[in-house]
Amino acid sequence: MRLIKKWLDKVTYRNVTRVTAPPMFLGIFLTPFGVLPHLMWVSLLGLVIVIAAVVLNVAKWRCPHCGVWLGRIWGIPKYCNSCGKELDKK
Repeated sequence: MRLIKKWLDKVTYRNVTRVTAPPMFLGIFLTPFGVLPHLMWVSLLGLVIVIAAVVLNVAKWRCPHCGVWLGRIWGIPKYCNSCGKELDKK
């Protein structure tokens, strides 16, 4: 549990897309395999992966100043839509 907490602390708004995009695409790829009866578990695994990636994205894709979710934007925005503060450019 500590290892997961330590890893989650390292995930920030700057790198959350790089962390969540690969599992999201993997989950979307696995989900259609549920059409075959003997591979239903693969479809369920794909859905769990997608849901976990979405939850992580919503939890970590937040303004470091005010904590508001940054929305459905690809890439890092220059300013927060809520507080108007500039997001760092590191």
